[in-house]
Amino acid sequence: MKINVTFADQESIEKIHEKSLYLLENIGVAMQSAEACEIFKNHGAKVEGEKVFIPRRMVEDALKACPSQFEWYGRGNSVTVGGGKSLVFPSYGPNYVIENNVMRKPDINDFKNFHRLHETSDVLDGGTPYILEPWEVPADIRSNYRIATTLKYHTKPVMGMTAGRESSRDSIQMAKEFYGVNDKVVLVGLINAIDPLRYATDMVEALIEYAKENQGILLTAGGILGLSTPSSLLGAFTVNNAATLAGIVLIQLINPGNPVIYGCQGSSSNLKEITKVYGNFATAKSIYLTKAIANYYGLPSRSGGSVNDAKQVDYQAGAETYSNLFASLASGSDFFIMGAGILDTINAVGTEKFILDELLIKGILNQLSDMPVDEDSFLMKDIEKVGPGGNFINLRTSKYYRKEFFINPAFNNCNTNNWVESGSPTVMEKAHKIYLERLEKCIDPENTAEQEKLLDKFIPAAFR
Repeated sequence: MKINVTFADQESIEKIHEKSLYLLENIGVAMQSAEACEIFKNHGAKVEGEKVFIPRRMVEDALKACPSQFEWYGRGNSVTVGGGKSLVFPSYGPNYVIENNVMRKPDINDFKNFHRLHETSDVLDGGTPYILEPWEVPADIRSNYRIATTLKYHTKPVMGMTAGRESSRDSIQMAKEFYGVNDKVVLVGLINAIDPLRYATDMVEALIEYAKENQGILLTAGGILGLSTPSSLLGAFTVNNAATLAGIVLIQLINPGNPVIYGCQGSSSNLKEITKVYGNFATAKSIYLTKAIANYYGLPSRSGGSVNDAKQVDYQAGAETYSNLFASLASGSDFFIMGAGILDTINAVGTEKFILDELLIKGILNQLSDMPVDEDSFLMKDIEKVGPGGNFINLRTSKYYRKEFFINPAFNNCNTNNWVESGSPTVMEKAHKIYLERLEKCIDPENTAEQEKLLDKFIPAAFR
C-alpha cells in the first residue's frame, strides 16, 4: 500500500500544451540576443527584432530530441536525472543567513560551512555555487570563486554558474579540468526566463554556452502572479510553459540531444504588497502540474523545494514548507533546488531551518514509502502469543517498527516530565545543537595536488 497522487488528466494537459503553442506561434517570445535570434531565423522561425515566433513543428522536433534522463557526473558519485529518484539540491540565491531567528549578512565561513553541510548531508544529492552571496569576495572574481569553492567542498555533483557567457564558460571549463573529464555532463546550469515570455541577454548567453558544451540545462519560468503573469494559476502556468518550451527549442537547435530539465517554479503573489510569495498553498498545485506536464513531454522535471515566506522559523515556516516539500516528493519531481533551509521567499537560508528541513524530508519520504502487505507484516504470531489484555513490550522490537516509524530527533516526543527534566528544550534549541555538532564532525574532501593548484587560481588565500 502506498500514497498515490494524481492531479492533471490528459485532456487538461493537452489544453495547456495547445494554448502554449498558440502563444509561441502568434504572440512570440522575446530573445534579447542577436545570436539566439539568428539561430531561430536560420532554422525557419519568423523573427521580428527580438521577437521570435516558433512554429509547432519546431517545438515538436525539439521535444523529440530531448533525452528522458541523463547521467550527472560527480567525482565521488554520479546521479541519474529522471531515473525515478527525487534529487534534492540546496539553496539557490539567498542573500542572508538566519541563525537563532536573527537575520544577518553571511560571512565567508557561512559560505564554506553550508557547503560542508551539503556535502555531508544524507538527504541532499549535490551542491550549488549560489547557496549564499559571498559578500566579502570582490565582485570581479566572485563568479569563479563561487564555483571553485563548490568544487572544493563537494564529491557530489554540482550546479554551475550562469551569470552570462564568460561566467558560464569559465564554470564549465573549470569543472572539466577539475574532474579531468571532457565527455560527461559535469554541470547543470539554471536558466530563468523573465515573465512574460522573455529571455534576458545573460540567460541566453549562458544557455548557448551550456548547450555548446553539452552540459545539463535546467529551464524554468516563474513570475509574480497578477503582475508579470496572468492572475490565474492556469494562465500563469501556460505563459510559463510557453517560455520554457521556447528555451527547449533553442537548446535543441544548438545541440540536438542536449540534456534538459523541465522546470516551472510555481508561485503566487501578494498584490497588496506587490511581491512574489512561494508559501501560498496553491503553489503545491503548480508543483503537481509541473510534473504532469513534464511526464507528457517525456522530460525530467524540476519544481518545489522548502520554499516559504516566513521571516523566522515559526508555525508559518513549518506549514508552508511542509506543503511544498510534500508536493515535491509526492508528485515524483525528478529534481528540486531550495531543498533545505529556505526562509523569507528565498531571501535567506536558516541554520536551524536547514536541519529541520532535512529531517522533514526524511519524515515525508517515510510517509510516502510503501507499506507492505504480506503475511509476516501482520505479526500474527506476536498477537497470538500475547493474547487478550497482554502487552507487547517484552517482545523483541520488530523490524517493521524500525522501518515504518521515523522519530525526529529535533522534535519533543517524550513525556512532559522527561522534557522538563532535560531543561525543556525547544525545537529550535535542539536543531541548533544538531547544526553545531554536524559542523564539528565535517571532514572536507581530499583534493589532489593538481586540483588544489587549479582551485588556488580562483580562491584567494584570504578566502580559503
